[in-house]
Amino acid sequence: MTEVFDAAVAPSFSPAADSRAAIGLLRRLRSGPGRDDPYPIYARLRALGRAIPTPWGGLLLPHYAECARVIKDKTWLVPSAVWRDEHTPGWRSGLTAVECTRGMLQLDPPEHTWHRQAAAPRVARRALDRLAPAMGGHVDACIDALTTALERDGRADFVATVAHALPAAMMCELVGLPAGDGELLRGLVFDYTQVLDLSPTPAQVKRADQAARTLGAYMDRAIEQRRREPRDDLLTDLIRAQDDGGQDEPELARSVATVVLVGVGETMAGMLSAMVVALAAHRDQADRLAAQLDADPGAAPGAISVAVEELLRWDVPLQMTHRVATRDTDIGGLPVSRGTLVHLLLGSAQRDDAVAPEAERLDLRRTPAATTLAFGGGIHYCLGAALARMLAGLVLPALLRRCPPLRAAAPPQRPPGVTFRSMTSQLVEPDI
Repeated sequence: MTEVFDAAVAPSFSPAADSRAAIGLLRRLRSGPGRDDPYPIYARLRALGRAIPTPWGGLLLPHYAECARVIKDKTWLVPSAVWRDEHTPGWRSGLTAVECTRGMLQLDPPEHTWHRQAAAPRVARRALDRLAPAMGGHVDACIDALTTALERDGRADFVATVAHALPAAMMCELVGLPAGDGELLRGLVFDYTQVLDLSPTPAQVKRADQAARTLGAYMDRAIEQRRREPRDDLLTDLIRAQDDGGQDEPELARSVATVVLVGVGETMAGMLSAMVVALAAHRDQADRLAAQLDADPGAAPGAISVAVEELLRWDVPLQMTHRVATRDTDIGGLPVSRGTLVHLLLGSAQRDDAVAPEAERLDLRRTPAATTLAFGGGIHYCLGAALARMLAGLVLPALLRRCPPLRAAAPPQRPPGVTFRSMTSQLVEPDI
């Protein structure tokens, strides 16, 4: 979120040495080494305490218990436009920042409920059976492109051929947009989401605002076209929900469609990128899972499901989210006054030993001891969680069965930022 370091919330506690140490660690998270591997830094943050005060009056929550408590509690709200008007003067100067507060990610009930209900039927589990065959075809095409590049060049960019291409295809299939626009939309979504990070740079804000203008104009054209030619797709559903007149939401279709694009485009790309990195770094486990799939095809769905959950725990696509206290309370042993902003370090929480013994170790046969926070929780539980699991469940066995064992041919290239586990490139090659 924007201007988070400038938030002027009067703390009900006194920042001390832990606060200064936390700032140093947050700066390291933003560095190149920190973006490549934030988890040692998260371990140091967990060692500082259950709740860590920040100089701007907020709190960092690095442990699972506190993150789970806040994220599932309806009395903790998202940092909405109303909160920002009170605590972050000048935030409305950014186009993307304002647009983000109109989407369900930064709305509270009842507006959040309206937006969620408009999209929910298309992403519910029972609706995914209709989407799965088309996505299976896209998975096959992307794996074909990957194996062809490996055979031709000896290496391939997994991000370009799979991790970006598949979410782009899913965005178009789900919303009902031209398949040929997937690459354009994914690029716009990437630039758009940069404003959701901690203290984005002026250059990032400028790119995000340009992306917001372009994406907004694109969606307006798509909505106008779909009004003339309704179809059996999400965009048509959203237009009908908007036109029903049950709520005064003149831009509901555009806002909800944009949130869906953001959720699919960035988080699923991070999920798929993390998957191949994990498999390449744990060749023994990848080989064992592949052998299990061959030996017992009937048990494959269960084994894949368990492995997907562990991959999501081990390197969660969304590393951080935020909530605001609506009343005086306490968290992690510290008193918290109404209006205080807390930062939930989901990447850190998922590596907490409370979630899994030896949580720093990947184990593709592990059943987590606690409910995953990979998709958030409570009323803001990720609307596309089933969609993400479906895609991961298609890609993982395809990688194991159709590709040679892979290893990283170069370190992953990551953009600035700590909120999303994004990659711009990951070269892989056969590990033979």
